[in-house]
Amino acid sequence: MVFVGATYFYRSNVFPLRVNELNQVSALIIPSNALKQSISKIIKMVRIQLREQESHLKCYAGIQDKHIVILSSASDILYNIEQSLYDMKVLKNDKYIFTFSEVPHDKKLIAYKALSKSLELYVLNTLYQSGWQLSTRNRAYDPSDNTSHVDLRPPLSDFVDIYYGVQIKGITAFTYDFLGKRYYEVGICIDPILIIELKKNLKELKEEGIIYKEDKVLTKEERVNEIYGFRLLAYNVWNIKDMKDEKALIYRLRRKGKSWIPEQSLMDLSDLFPLRRPEVLDYLIKTRYPHAESLVIKIKQLAFHITSERRRDPYASYKRYQLMMLFSHRVREILSRYKFLDTFHVNLSEDPLFISTSW
Repeated sequence: MVFVGATYFYRSNVFPLRVNELNQVSALIIPSNALKQSISKIIKMVRIQLREQESHLKCYAGIQDKHIVILSSASDILYNIEQSLYDMKVLKNDKYIFTFSEVPHDKKLIAYKALSKSLELYVLNTLYQSGWQLSTRNRAYDPSDNTSHVDLRPPLSDFVDIYYGVQIKGITAFTYDFLGKRYYEVGICIDPILIIELKKNLKELKEEGIIYKEDKVLTKEERVNEIYGFRLLAYNVWNIKDMKDEKALIYRLRRKGKSWIPEQSLMDLSDLFPLRRPEVLDYLIKTRYPHAESLVIKIKQLAFHITSERRRDPYASYKRYQLMMLFSHRVREILSRYKFLDTFHVNLSEDPLFISTSW
């Protein structure tokens, strides 16, 4: 028997964000065809100008759907930016500044997408200011929280640290009331994840008699966000061309504009790290400690894929949901201590959105 037209609802991992007095947020929205220079060059100049004037905490400046979008709690900042672009003769005359309630219909989705991106960065910045460690792909964990840090037994604990953390993503969505009326909604996706931090570099592995056989390595790099200035840790993947004594010749392709250019570097083994894939780390650990606990199995257990008896975990969905709600509570508490654009309070919903699907 087939039922046609059935509607199903399921709970998502997207939590709505409410900006108090959103209509008082001012927006400068400039399409790329209104500019006489490249949009990337203009936005870079604007961000530098905002930081020099120490106005960056009151503004968000980004590119959205081939538009420059600058959001601010102070409209005079936007008028100054607009006037400076007029003075430089790189902007055509038109109306570009609106309050959020006045944004034209054809620009409204662009404005809300920019708002969700600005809130994404705002959330990451508040986590950073609260002592969380940030890494690429919007990942974060609290190194001071004992419940986030996974207790491992040696020798696993000698090679890695594992943390429960979150991946944050700003979302723009449409919600509907019972009459079918559509509303714009912004929120953040809160995904609980496991984060592996490496404790040994290639030099230390070599000193322990562990031979690294992979053709790729990692380097660590600290990056600074252009808007808020928060710092995050990035692991960069390089190919190994040659490895001798205490050094390795590595290379990669780096993007420059629309093309890719080769980049090569000779680095000390102490600055290089193994790949963070559990199966790679497992092989390295078992090379030195053949009877060690399997890191691959441990990761599957921590991610609720299997139980301690190595069977499928029937309560996996519930456990992930509980973890998501725990992190949403922590994020909500942190957000209550800060202000968006240095002015507005932001409230994170206690409940995630429900998604409907029909067939």
